[in-house]
Amino acid sequence: MKEIEIWKKIIEENKFPGISKFKNKIELEMNIYESGKPSLEQIMQILNTLERLDLETALLLPENFLYRLNSKTVRKNAKTIALRRINTKQEAIEKEITPQKLIAEKINEMRDRFQKNSETLSEDYIGINYKGIRDKKIKNYLISDCMEGFLYSQKISPLIKIKRYDTLEELLKTKSSQELSSGDRISIKLELLKIRKRKMLVPEKAREIILTRQAERIVEKIPSRSEFGKFYTNIKFRRLPLSFSEEDKEFYAAWTDFYTEPSCNCDDKTWFISYLRPNQIWHCVHEITAYRKAISEDWQNNQPIKQPYISASPFFKPSEQAVEFYLKLKNQVFAKKENSYNHLAKPYIDIWLEKQIRRAKIELM
Repeated sequence: MKEIEIWKKIIEENKFPGISKFKNKIELEMNIYESGKPSLEQIMQILNTLERLDLETALLLPENFLYRLNSKTVRKNAKTIALRRINTKQEAIEKEITPQKLIAEKINEMRDRFQKNSETLSEDYIGINYKGIRDKKIKNYLISDCMEGFLYSQKISPLIKIKRYDTLEELLKTKSSQELSSGDRISIKLELLKIRKRKMLVPEKAREIILTRQAERIVEKIPSRSEFGKFYTNIKFRRLPLSFSEEDKEFYAAWTDFYTEPSCNCDDKTWFISYLRPNQIWHCVHEITAYRKAISEDWQNNQPIKQPYISASPFFKPSEQAVEFYLKLKNQVFAKKENSYNHLAKPYIDIWLEKQIRRAKIELM
């Protein structure tokens, strides 16, 4: 019963407030270009108004603001924030490369461009991508999904069921064919056989590290935030960025190769997969939320409570400023469409949040 109550509360909190919920309304009158894209002056006006917006006020954008395009078309064609490519494990370890370091570096670079030429603020960016050192795959995620994953991971945590496998032996013990394919099972048995055969040649500590290199987390179920009774199931976190000791720096490279397989089957993920180019991966909000649950199980008071632990997250932890501005965009901004007012779709939330970060009005992390 407790889980049902938690779930119902989360679904209620996740509902968008209607325009009638706001005591005050600010309607911006502006002549938008034929393309529907605002000018630099209009962008500044919108961002400055948003900045001053209190919790009782809604911002109403003009009818032709939404670029005259479907939001999914915007999502497909907007630029992504491409983090600097790290080519070798040695480079990552020597320079102690973390996702946070690369994101901060890219934001500073974009801010420098804006300071030199304010017109660059008209460029639309959506999401973040980085490249795996080992697998060479491009990983993508939306800034808004990272925000949602952070906000809901704690609230929805009791409802997320995750199995943890720290060793190859533990992974083999699972009985569910859905969790472990026959091919994986055979590969793991062969790996174990090789390790056991050279038991006398490899020090016990080194053997233990070899055995735990394959640690995984399997998300048995993660509930929908909008539909009661709906679960996303059997998401497997692979190639986790793990650390085994203070001396072990492998995670500086390993985080770039993190991926999920099988992955979430939500509508967003399915849509992205159909449009992704070869060699690309997209992480959805459910995967990010579940990943944060996995981190919370391994850490307490910023200290690892189990070994091995997830020591680097590809998904940033947002600042309070970023969360506050994100919630304004999500809940208090409406775009006029014929005789109704609609909330901004996720691509536009990403675009406007990134613009505010780029002009150094808020910090992302």
